[in-house]
Amino acid sequence: MGAGGAETMLMNWYRKIDREKVQFDFLVHHQTEACYEEEIRQLGGKIYRLSFADDHNITKYKKDLHSFFETHHEYKIVHGHHSSYGRWYLKAAKEAGVPVRISHSHIASFSRTLTGVLFFFMSRKYKKYANVHFACSNAAGKYMYGRTPFEVINNGIDTEKFKYSQTAREKVRKEYGFKDSTTLFAHVGRFHHQKNHNFLIDVFKAYSDKHSDCALFLIGLGPLQKKIREKVNRLGLKEKVYFLNNRNDVPDLLSASDLFLFPSFYEGLPLTLVEAQNSGLPIVCSDSITDETKLTCYYYPVSLADSLTKWIETIENARDVVIDRTQSNLMVKKGGYDSYDVAMKIQKYYLEHYEA
Repeated sequence: MGAGGAETMLMNWYRKIDREKVQFDFLVHHQTEACYEEEIRQLGGKIYRLSFADDHNITKYKKDLHSFFETHHEYKIVHGHHSSYGRWYLKAAKEAGVPVRISHSHIASFSRTLTGVLFFFMSRKYKKYANVHFACSNAAGKYMYGRTPFEVINNGIDTEKFKYSQTAREKVRKEYGFKDSTTLFAHVGRFHHQKNHNFLIDVFKAYSDKHSDCALFLIGLGPLQKKIREKVNRLGLKEKVYFLNNRNDVPDLLSASDLFLFPSFYEGLPLTLVEAQNSGLPIVCSDSITDETKLTCYYYPVSLADSLTKWIETIENARDVVIDRTQSNLMVKKGGYDSYDVAMKIQKYYLEHYEA
């Protein structure tokens, strides 16, 4: 339960549901504490730990799953969000007689790396042991389930929390010493191959060479952060690129920014793009991301096969558009991405099917 997209989506639901009626408990695959776990306990949830993500001992993992479900007959619904492990935990839940077993797809493609290919094949049986199929987008559903019917559950956000704030904008920009004329880019995402930080830095470098008064916020952590830091230093961008790690003030950082860059190789339906649009930011992203992500008029997809010149031209055009950022949250809410509305839909589903 770290600060990833699916985890953040779950917390958005969890904060909004009526916890007198529905409670979430979490079965996680790491032994180490993660950032959302203290809040989970404060909200009344239990956290159960398995070690498979640490030791990759499949024999032990299957034994631990069997033991868990044999011990905990109180769970009537298992809602899975980790597709590559789902073939084992949903199978264990089925064998233990859990009546509602939900597979939830959060991705629409996979990384063309050895690890990515492995996870792809591990995910092939995700749907086999589920009797309910959810997806965060049509693209994610078709990728995971093929012709098997599925239901799209939007990745909701707190539209009020991520609403544009002029006060926050002035405060953050003053804190970092940015001028009114400084073009501030933002990116929120784990430092992972999927997010394509390497190309993002190339784009920012090309823009910076043409427009020197600019800066970039990189918000997130991950295994490739060190490599990206080295590239930033090598390109002479150290004074312009800010590595902010995981933050609790992302809405303020988005308000302070002028444009959101997101050149991912693949996504399901990224919450960060919903949050950025809610804040009224123009989006320049890769066209590999589903068009379902487009919730405002200020959304500009570009092919990763296109030249840096094309990316810079798109950014320049996006920067020239006049936006009333105070109204963008209304468009996101109208699009069905408010976390309260989504949480109520999920809560209704759970209550209707718990004793079914």
